[in-house]
Amino acid sequence: MSLFSKWRGSKAPEPTPVTAAAPPAAAKPRTDRSAEIAAEESRLTEALASGDTDTLAQMALAATSTRLRQRAAQAVADPQHVRELIRLSRGKDSAVYRILTEKRDAWLEVERKATALQTEIDTVAAGIARHAPMPFDAIYEATLREQERRWRTLAAQASTET
Repeated sequence: MSLFSKWRGSKAPEPTPVTAAAPPAAAKPRTDRSAEIAAEESRLTEALASGDTDTLAQMALAATSTRLRQRAAQAVADPQHVRELIRLSRGKDSAVYRILTEKRDAWLEVERKATALQTEIDTVAAGIARHAPMPFDAIYEATLREQERRWRTLAAQASTET
């Protein structure tokens, strides 16, 4: 009995009898996931064979097995799907996110290189066009040779319009 209970004059509460603990609820039996994984594996194989990007995108996010999600992510080839999947997989599956961002970064690097090449081609072509009407002087031939040398290095990659 506590001091406060004594002072108030109340009786101490009777101890509750200890009963045997109830047995734990029956755990759900583990189902065999191999059938589900095999079904997803065949679905992924069909999507890869047919080139079904929507199914590949869905499987990259929702497949049961990590290995299947990664294979599906590697098979997605559409840049718009890759961008959307990056957004959706952020914070959920780091392996799929990494695969998709590496793929996106590789595409962006190719675009950057193509843009830089086109800029260089345009610069050289404009330099030659500016130099052609200039009056002949002591540095005309040296400048023309340098412009032609730069053009020869880029000519194979230039379009016919340039």
